[in-house]
Amino acid sequence: MPIAPAQWLIQLISLLPVALRPGVFLAVVVSLAWFVFVRRGLPSLWRLSCRGVAITVDLAVGLALFPEYLLTTSRRSRGGQPGSMALTVAPVAEHVLHAAAALYERSLPKETSKEASKEISEPASKKTPKRRFPWIWCALVIAACAGAWIAMDQMAPGEEAKRTLAEAFEHWRDVEAWADVSPSRRAAPGDPIAPAVVSVSYHRWEVRMALHCPDSNPCKGTVNVRTQSGATLSSKPVELQSEGRRVITVALPHRPANALQHLRVEVDPP
Repeated sequence: MPIAPAQWLIQLISLLPVALRPGVFLAVVVSLAWFVFVRRGLPSLWRLSCRGVAITVDLAVGLALFPEYLLTTSRRSRGGQPGSMALTVAPVAEHVLHAAAALYERSLPKETSKEASKEISEPASKKTPKRRFPWIWCALVIAACAGAWIAMDQMAPGEEAKRTLAEAFEHWRDVEAWADVSPSRRAAPGDPIAPAVVSVSYHRWEVRMALHCPDSNPCKGTVNVRTQSGATLSSKPVELQSEGRRVITVALPHRPANALQHLRVEVDPP
């Protein structure tokens, strides 16, 4: 399958520590982009592959004919003639080797002697700069992703930055699932995200609210109805399916009508 090499690459990256995996994957993407668009290495890679195929065919034919070569050499040393197998296979092998040699010749890199002499004759100011591999960019990508992962792991569960980073790194978990990485080696799903409050309506004896789970994993938390001073009047644990919506009702102790305007709803993470 065309996507198999990409899946193999992700499965290989999954052997690394979790904090390094997204950065290493992005560094590989940067390297491939540099090789294709900056280095323009696809033509040279194609010629190298063709030369490798030609060498492989030449070695395979040589190994296949080696026993017959030994037998024919032994017969000639005794004054005999080559066997029927050697006479039959020799023309076919000659054509195959000729085709492999022609493929190898066509795939040789262009002559560099003229280019070398041209570079010597040109002043240093006119020489094109070398296209160096982007080591620094790759190292920065790996360091940035690893630092973000470690920071997310050290933050308190209720912090908004932790939730934002968890949603960003959820894409890497989706990539590992797409690549069929073994569940025992996949990145942990992280702490559950608290549902988001969509709308709230207050009544004398209850609070009705619509909740939404914005994550691809189930959301879990505790809905708390508090006064302006922070005192908790009522609470209720909730759990929503991934990207699901739900309307819940939280009972309230009897409060005056004007006190309902000073209540607030908060959803704390588990």
